Amino acid sequence: MCRGEANPDAGRYRGDGPFHLVIAGSRGRQIAWSTRDAVWRADSVADTELVACVANQYNLIETCPYVGGPAIDRYETVSRVRVVTARTGRQVSSFQLSAQPRACRYSEPMSLTRLEGTVPFQQVSRRLAEIARQPAVREDP
Repeated sequence: MCRGEANPDAGRYRGDGPFHLVIAGSRGRQIAWSTRDAVWRADSVADTELVACVANQYNLIETCPYVGGPAIDRYETVSRVRVVTARTGRQVSSFQLSAQPRACRYSEPMSLTRLEGTVPFQQVSRRLAEIARQPAVREDP
């Protein structure tokens, strides 16, 4: 569905919310966040009206040099979320969240070469709950 494919067995997106959804990664597979207890969580394909498609991008923001050890690259994480109907794959909403990594420390383990920001599940959940409560723009066929 994240690639625009339809699933005729999915729930119909129509009328007023609340709606149920699952979260899928960039490859279209359900990710662990979908199983968290949330008001919008779908328990079956037939119960799923929406799919949140999450794609992460990592932007290099700084390289921290160290004497006698490898440099550490710090990356901002940008999570782009597209919400599509499960039955047709039509996009109904989108948003973006970002997170900065922690700062480099005076001393780090030799094995550490990368730091990434982590977008908290709570931020994503809050935004999805808002979308799940909204009325549908138009009925799916």
